[in-house]
Amino acid sequence: MPPALPRPIARPIFELTYRFIRRKAVIPPIRREVLMPPEEQRRAFDALLNQALAQDNPLIEYLLPYPKSAFLSYICD
Repeated sequence: MPPALPRPIARPIFELTYRFIRRKAVIPPIRREVLMPPEEQRRAFDALLNQALAQDNPLIEYLLPYPKSAFLSYICD
């Protein structure tokens, strides 16, 4: 195995290579449709979020019967 390049030489070579590759790469933006949950589910999510924001504790104890991913998507949307 050949010895590693000294850092003052390796760093600029890495930067140039990285920028060249990034310029050639076409990364499409991530898009998704925003879906509102049903009214009952939305009320439960709002109540949980309001309760969590009223407390000093940053942790949310999630005990709802709905998927946690649906709650996180609702918060993000």
